[in-house]
Amino acid sequence: MLFDFQRVQAVFLAAAKYHDPGDRAAILDRECLSDPEFREHVEALLRAHDRYNDVLNQPLVDPSDQVKVMSSESSLDPSDLTGCIFPDELDSAEELSSSHGDFGGSEADRTVFAPLPPEPPALRERPIPAIAGYEILSELGRGGMGVVYRARQVRLNRPCALKMILSGAHANDEATVRFLAEAEAVARLQHPNVVQIHHIGEADGLPFFELEFLDGGSLDRRLNGTPWPSRRAAELIEAVARGVAEAHRQHIIHRDLKPGNILMAADGTPKITDFGLAKSLNQDSGLTRSDSIMGSPGYMAPEQAEGNIKQVGPLADVYALGAILYELLTGRPPFRGTTVLETLELAKTAEPVAPSRLVPGLPRDVETIALKCLQKEPGKRYESAAAMAEDLRRFLAGEPIVARPVPFWERAWRWCRRHPAPAALTAAVVLVAAFGLAGILWQWGEAVKARDLASTRAVAEAKARREAETTLVDMYTTSGVIAGDQGEHARASLWFANAARRAKADPDRRLANAIRARTWGRQAAGERG
Repeated sequence: MLFDFQRVQAVFLAAAKYHDPGDRAAILDRECLSDPEFREHVEALLRAHDRYNDVLNQPLVDPSDQVKVMSSESSLDPSDLTGCIFPDELDSAEELSSSHGDFGGSEADRTVFAPLPPEPPALRERPIPAIAGYEILSELGRGGMGVVYRARQVRLNRPCALKMILSGAHANDEATVRFLAEAEAVARLQHPNVVQIHHIGEADGLPFFELEFLDGGSLDRRLNGTPWPSRRAAELIEAVARGVAEAHRQHIIHRDLKPGNILMAADGTPKITDFGLAKSLNQDSGLTRSDSIMGSPGYMAPEQAEGNIKQVGPLADVYALGAILYELLTGRPPFRGTTVLETLELAKTAEPVAPSRLVPGLPRDVETIALKCLQKEPGKRYESAAAMAEDLRRFLAGEPIVARPVPFWERAWRWCRRHPAPAALTAAVVLVAAFGLAGILWQWGEAVKARDLASTRAVAEAKARREAETTLVDMYTTSGVIAGDQGEHARASLWFANAARRAKADPDRRLANAIRARTWGRQAAGERG
């Protein structure tokens, strides 16, 4: 299917400005809501844009500009294009390359688009409601189904959090049933690592429930991309895993575990919240279609990303716990694509990078625990959240974990660390021999690594140069075709000429682009004549 080039360019440039998948997804949701084929086309362009080389990975527009995306009905006025660079304004392919080596670095590289329409009144913040017996102080946050307010229970003078249905007077029966199901799930869980519910009531015909207030904020606010110390991360996830284990014991699976749904008490105790997507294993509420995808993409198990709701059980929560542990250890989630769909696809098909590759020196045991939770097949994960919590306890206590068989020498070394006095005499003799052998093996290994590294680096550099040239020739050729289709023959001729100059390593492509440049140049000359 052919799409309007100006619209494709507008949406593509606006999305490519952002590196965060959530920002890109928001733009695509807004611009491509009624046209899934158009969205798929733009997402393919974004994936290609991110894949090729460092130059293409830079923003196409200046971050200081407030770029707006054109609506599908709007069109560009020629006066709005005064800040754009076109190929016919450059003297050579080298000037083109130098001008666009830093996309968005100068005033001439900026592209201006038509402004967005004003925000609909329905999306504006609604007034804070009044509930008898409570003083509502402020809004804490809102999700897909509810809004949470910071409040005070007047009679007991107790700080609390009130959760209400977000859709207000327009709440449908399904939203109400889900809301009450969350209240029931939380009320059944009495555990120090689960946010407790104090009261459920009704205001203006709509239900609300009162939760304990935690002034430590959510875990995601404490994540800034910096890896946590392994012991601190393991201690936190062990506590959360025990809360999840209690939920599973009550036959409740959360299905949306993520840092944003873990609240922190003032003393640092983590507590699980937001059971809005929780599912009871004892009954089928009929609220979730068998092919629907529910959860947060970055922490979603593969079976959950597939939409196989009937296969989503307690081990999906174990996966999410592993994903959170992975992010604490490395500073990033295990999978992060440029779009929601790409993130889901990575969760289903790709293997996570070993945390020790991102954080050298990370203890192998805690890495093994995280990677066991992230296994694609549920049967290869821990059999329960309680089993995961126990392995984390073993790691913190310096005991061998059960996630993998520990070699004899490692067991002996750990025993020596726990019992240094009786092992000292034996260790002295063993270490002398071990250090001598280790020195020889290390020198041999370093020599092999240096040789292999030099060879690999040379091959990689040559391949990168070839791929960069090929990509640049493709971009020039494509731009020439687009210019020719738009009737800009002189511009097309310049694009093809630049492509021919770049295709030094490919004689066939060099000749083909040279012929195209000559052909379009003659047509342009004829038009001038």
